[in-house]
Amino acid sequence: LSQDRPAQLAHRGGARRSRRYAPRFSVAAVLRNESHRLPRLLASLAPFREAGGEIMILDTGSDDGTPRLAAEAGCRVEVEPVRFNGRLTAKDVARIERAFGLTGVPGLLERGQRVFDLGGARNHAASLAKHHFVLQVDGSDVLEAFDVEFLDAAVRACGHDVLKFETRRLHGERWFAEHRDYFADRRAARWYGRAHCFVKPMPAGTALRISVIPPDRLRVTHHTDGTKTRDHQFAGVALDLLASPEAPDRRFLLGRELAMRGAYRPAPA
Repeated sequence: LSQDRPAQLAHRGGARRSRRYAPRFSVAAVLRNESHRLPRLLASLAPFREAGGEIMILDTGSDDGTPRLAAEAGCRVEVEPVRFNGRLTAKDVARIERAFGLTGVPGLLERGQRVFDLGGARNHAASLAKHHFVLQVDGSDVLEAFDVEFLDAAVRACGHDVLKFETRRLHGERWFAEHRDYFADRRAARWYGRAHCFVKPMPAGTALRISVIPPDRLRVTHHTDGTKTRDHQFAGVALDLLASPEAPDRRFLLGRELAMRGAYRPAPA
């Protein structure tokens, strides 16, 4: 991403005009077994749906009726139960353990462990969407502020490749604040990474035009689902770091994943 400080989008004052057209951006979500949380997400997207906005759901192997619920709510649904799911091989385990000094550390890796290509799935979901600009959300998200008209005007202005927005993430009993780059033009930005993915410019070496959306126009809360296993995240980050050994973000993420599992000594600096 560009290291330039992004310009913040200005508030638009004055009377609001009545909407005469559907939004020129899509909302996409990559989901798997989110039937309990999906109604909450869709309820927070109600203003967008009422304005004629498109919601694209890519289901990657649910067995709890998630695709049916999404279709009944008027979403476009694509089901890909195999394409983005893989398994660690014995060779993968050996490479990761050797590269990061994890040989003999129990409970981290095993042959046959699931690996999920989240970046590939998000790119595919974006490619299926009707519009070039796509807001990606997670199944555990709730849009607390969602000014559809303001966001549509920002997209139509054609001055941005990425629109960053504020997200509050609930993990356990603590809230963490961050800015997400999940609202992007698929022609200029592409997702990279398995478990934790980021947008990068396309083609590589170019700079993305980034703006920040005011939090009263778009703000998301993410409620981490503690009942879901996260084993695939560690394996995915490790494979990403093997592919890009100099990437500081991947080294940080691997260290965090190791620390979360109590493996402090081998965590990379």
